[in-house]
Amino acid sequence: MSIIIINNISSLGGDFINKFIKDIFNKGNFKDYFNRNKFFILASIVVLILSLWSGFTNYSSYTSILSDMGISQSINNTPVLMFENTLIHDVLVIIMGFTFSILSIFMTAINGVSIGYLFATQSFSQFLPQGIFGLISEIFALVGAFLVTKIEIRLLSVIINRKFNELFSKIKVPLKDLILTAVFIIILSAMGLLFGLLI
Repeated sequence: MSIIIINNISSLGGDFINKFIKDIFNKGNFKDYFNRNKFFILASIVVLILSLWSGFTNYSSYTSILSDMGISQSINNTPVLMFENTLIHDVLVIIMGFTFSILSIFMTAINGVSIGYLFATQSFSQFLPQGIFGLISEIFALVGAFLVTKIEIRLLSVIINRKFNELFSKIKVPLKDLILTAVFIIILSAMGLLFGLLI
């Protein structure tokens, strides 16, 4: 009897996971993802562009600041090391979404300034093409942080209002979007690595 119950639970769990995954990876959801998160995407682009522009146009002002922060002022990484650094940075940006994205925005801005600085002081060719994929993944990382904050706020709302039965329904959509965001970041980072190794 217990074996039958366990099998039924496993079957239900498997069906739930399969349905959840299909909900994420379907053509309609890709389109809906960008519609749902257009504000987050736009905000992330603005933060990155402003920080890049600041680092590029005021590079002389950032030399000592970047040095004091221990941020490298030269591009001397191999494609594999750039891939690892980008992926680790993006994961940290997403995790820092639990600080209501305050630290995520700060990390993105600092990274943007440092890249803008490198654009101004070194050859663009040292950054291309892998760095372009890294910049795009940086945008999605900040989007991921905003989604984490959205989930955090909804979790707090459920806890405060003690509506625990609504927990999954509240976080389902942003959770799906967060998973899809992570997939985008992995694909972009992998493409950057591939181009970095080939070119």
